[in-house]
Amino acid sequence: MLFRTPLFLPLTLSFALLGTPLAFSADDELTELAGCREELVFTALRPMIEKLLVSLRDTRKQVVGLKVDKAGDVAAAMAAHFTKLKNSYAQTSLAQNTVRIVISEALKARKSTRKERMDELVHDLGNTLAPVVNGITILELQAPTLATMKQIIPMIDKWLEKAEELVEKRLLEVMDQVKFSPAEELVNVYDIFTTIAALYKTSSIPVNVAVKKSELNILANDLDIFTAISNLVKNAQEAIQMHREGKGEIWVKAYVENGYVIIEVKDNGPGMPEEAQKRMLNRNASDKGAGRGVGLSSVQRVVFDHNGEFNFESATEGRNRGTTFHLRFPEPVNPKPKK
Repeated sequence: MLFRTPLFLPLTLSFALLGTPLAFSADDELTELAGCREELVFTALRPMIEKLLVSLRDTRKQVVGLKVDKAGDVAAAMAAHFTKLKNSYAQTSLAQNTVRIVISEALKARKSTRKERMDELVHDLGNTLAPVVNGITILELQAPTLATMKQIIPMIDKWLEKAEELVEKRLLEVMDQVKFSPAEELVNVYDIFTTIAALYKTSSIPVNVAVKKSELNILANDLDIFTAISNLVKNAQEAIQMHREGKGEIWVKAYVENGYVIIEVKDNGPGMPEEAQKRMLNRNASDKGAGRGVGLSSVQRVVFDHNGEFNFESATEGRNRGTTFHLRFPEPVNPKPKK
């Protein structure tokens, strides 16, 4: 199908382990907001989003405090800072959940490009924070060694950095109705793939990355491309976890073909029946429950915003069982160098 010019622990378990509320509790406030004009709802949302940004930044500070000293005293680092980290992240997740509930419930009957874009961004933010809560859970449930700390802490910090970027450079941008235009800068695909490989290193489902360190570049915004690939990897993980028996794997690769730089995300999961393929790119179409299925809409938007093409194929049986997504971006011609 062609469309032209847009592992980890379950989140419920992880939030429960952190003692974080799963629902927005201010029902009266939510009811009041639901009766307001859309613009007033967005006005009320701004301080909530700003609070989320502050919480993310504070959580990153606590991650820095978890660094182990030269003597490798893991116990001291954990005792001094882990509780602060866990509490700070609990505030972050509560702030994120509040924003999500207000957008989905207070604007439930409203249909607008702005609301849909915020839906997508909050979905992307949830995907970005999922590895953070799992990293914190691993540190809490295990007696971490120095090697574990050195692996988990940088991963948590990097995902929090991406979450901070999403809130500051995208969510607040849409909040203020700033028109998005893709940055005319050269993005190296190898650099993005290296980040993806590092961040999914602790996943229970292997993510195999293949791209040569060469001049394989696209004109794009690196945050958007990273988020799109991450969404597809997360979808593949969930499909494998829900339906596949035996070893699941994911492959991410890039190559040039007919004037396009093609980024491919492939899995050996259960694949999608033909009927599911027909509705897969409809907004909110998902086999994972109500309110899901926003991720592919977000991926399409990124591709289309960059004058690209998006297609996929899927099979439920045979040697090619699984799903492969292709993101096609025009190969740069005399691009502006990245500053």
